[in-house]
Amino acid sequence: MSSSRRRTIPLATVVLAGLAAAGLGDVSAATPAGFADSTAWRLLPSDGVEAAWVAPASGAEAAVRFAFGGGGWFILRQDVDLALPANWEFSFRVAGDAPPNNLEFKLVDPSGENVWWSVRRDFVFRRDGETVRVKKRHVSFAWGPRGGGEVDRLGAIEIAVSAGAGGSGTLEFSDLRWRELPARTGPPPSPAAAATSSAPDGAARLAADGDPATAWHAAETDPAAAITLTFPGGREFSALFLDWGDGTPDLAYRVETFSAGSRTAVDSVAPGPRGVHRSWCPESDADSLRISVTSGVAVLHEVELVAPEAVPDRSAFFELVASRAPRGTFPRSMSGEQSYWTIVGADGGENVALFGEDGELEPAPGGFSVAPWIEIDGERQDWARTVESVPTLADGG
Repeated sequence: MSSSRRRTIPLATVVLAGLAAAGLGDVSAATPAGFADSTAWRLLPSDGVEAAWVAPASGAEAAVRFAFGGGGWFILRQDVDLALPANWEFSFRVAGDAPPNNLEFKLVDPSGENVWWSVRRDFVFRRDGETVRVKKRHVSFAWGPRGGGEVDRLGAIEIAVSAGAGGSGTLEFSDLRWRELPARTGPPPSPAAAATSSAPDGAARLAADGDPATAWHAAETDPAAAITLTFPGGREFSALFLDWGDGTPDLAYRVETFSAGSRTAVDSVAPGPRGVHRSWCPESDADSLRISVTSGVAVLHEVELVAPEAVPDRSAFFELVASRAPRGTFPRSMSGEQSYWTIVGADGGENVALFGEDGELEPAPGGFSVAPWIEIDGERQDWARTVESVPTLADGG
């Protein structure tokens, strides 16, 4: 890397506590050899990075501490010998007062030549700290002669920080753990459903039977109707689709998940129309999910939890939403289709806009875009069903 492109990583004090292992729900499970010994960690700085060990404070738990600074990256590495199960999760806590930088978690096989990693670019370090979870599905093959596949045995674990925004600050890593997760070998089992009340022919289980023609109907005398779905072995999801059908549009509700005794608010919807409601809730994990209706009659046709692999990011979520809507409901690009665009602005100017064949306008390079929706006599006109687009140049070409 040329000196003109070099970035500076923070000058920081870093704390790394020992690594503990846990079985399913059992943090007292046997610890693999060497994991609990924090002195087993080594500091591997790149050229241009200065690092010095810092003695732990009196009475502090076993930890490795150091200060570093310069341009490049550093790696914390521990050699291990661990056979991984079919599904797993590593986690650690990180806190700091530093600008965003790239945070990398790497798994190295016993040969030392094949590496799998999970990269969080421009990671924002919080002063109060947060727990970072790295699950098997988050890790991809990075490099090595193996050329791909899954990691099944470890020879080393690495945590790296590489230059992002640069700057200076302090960092702290602690509470590094791993645990086995249930293997995912097929479609998830059907959840158990229970409701505060149910009308005749409207049992709670009908909201999770995969058939949108059936529905859970709460009793009309139930002013605080709620339904709870319990998932055997837990459930991971990144999107939630609720089909409320048709009817009086005074529906309001809230969604909460429960996992390991903790409650998390997923969504809260103010009174409005029914239909299919969609929530983007990345990396959610639940033992059970509760939907509480706060206004309107509870008639829920279907609850669908979309797996994280199907919607790995927000763009994929909107593409899924668009794929289930009639063609033309959403902008062409969200449906995976290419459209014609032209530049709008002064000849040779830097601040130019883009104008699309469907009337979309992007005011500035890399910025947001605005798409028009037109209604004529109550009927919406869209690019796929009611409008014929004929792109031409200004000179008629």
